[in-house]
Amino acid sequence: MSSIRLVVSDVDGTLVTHDKQLTPAAITAVHKLHTRGIPFTAVSSRPPFGMRMLTAPLKLMLPMGAFNGSTIFNPDLSLVEQHNIPRDAVDVALEMLTACGAEIWLFTNDRWLVTRDDTPYVTRERRTVDATPQIVDDVTPYLGDICKITIYLTDPRYREAVYRVVGKWLKGVFPVSTGIVVSALARPEWLVEIDGTAVIPD
Repeated sequence: MSSIRLVVSDVDGTLVTHDKQLTPAAITAVHKLHTRGIPFTAVSSRPPFGMRMLTAPLKLMLPMGAFNGSTIFNPDLSLVEQHNIPRDAVDVALEMLTACGAEIWLFTNDRWLVTRDDTPYVTRERRTVDATPQIVDDVTPYLGDICKITIYLTDPRYREAVYRVVGKWLKGVFPVSTGIVVSALARPEWLVEIDGTAVIPD
């Protein structure tokens, strides 16, 4: 019997290639784990429906993690557990993003909501999650179920100040979060951008 009790893998750049393809080699490797009695599952920043294409070819049977682990779901997409960001914190983030003219996306368990679908990032995400976004005029009805935030910084020296402000609004709550340093944002004057992801219960 193997001493390995469980293997958990990331998805993008790990299980799938940079062009979002699940290779025969990856499928074979996971099947070998099954044959040896070693359980396998995956965790990703993707929404649950953005991981559904892995289930059949990899013969996945265990719960998986979406939104970097803030949502745990079964292979049939039914929820096991999820953690959301408080509504007042979401309102603040949305106000900041709207004032900057940023693009707003929200994800539910089975939908991807956007206010427009004609941008390069939407095209890229469509290929990544193998889904078509639903265009909505107003994202406000969906803001009570935010479960993940992503903070983009143009300079790592801003990190402490930005995280201090974020922590003020999320005091006592610890949603899954990711910090990324980028060379530039959509507008030259922008220094920080905060992205919030929502999972809406059925």
